[in-house]
Amino acid sequence: MPERVQSAAVFPSPDNLLSTFIEEFEKVNGQVFVCDNQQAVAKQLVTLADERCWKNVFCFEESLLPYIPDSIQLGSDEDFESMQVGITRCEMLIARTGSVMVSSAGASGRRLNVFPPVHVVIANVDKLVPFLDDAISRFKEKYKGNKPSQATVITGPSRTADIEKTLVMGAHGPKELIVLIHQ
Repeated sequence: MPERVQSAAVFPSPDNLLSTFIEEFEKVNGQVFVCDNQQAVAKQLVTLADERCWKNVFCFEESLLPYIPDSIQLGSDEDFESMQVGITRCEMLIARTGSVMVSSAGASGRRLNVFPPVHVVIANVDKLVPFLDDAISRFKEKYKGNKPSQATVITGPSRTADIEKTLVMGAHGPKELIVLIHQ
């Protein structure tokens, strides 16, 4: 395949990646919470869990376990089919489209961003990039010749209007997509 040549930028690069991401992410029914640090992420998770009565939460990422307070009990394999919430990391956050790039490289593989009704992403602000091209470039650079078997760009909660052009949320994946961004 020949290298693609970009003749002109259609959209200017966002001045503020975080505010652009928040604005675009909320347009597609995503929920975003900006947290100052790891403790603020944990506090926000407790607030969400209490408000929404989360009982069956899953997280397989060792690097994210310090963000999850002891008051949130993580589910076990026996409870997988009744999972309410999946907590994952992400590869990138794409500001211009308000999208989240995930891959099968993490410990959760493909499960936690597709199966549960609620998908929570915990990400550092350094995951923010302006455009999809930037996300793909960073992804290729990160994995070089050893790319994961799957990478997906998620723009908002799952939705479809296949049936009589009626919008249905969560038909093919999570009904809610929440991103907790921290410094």
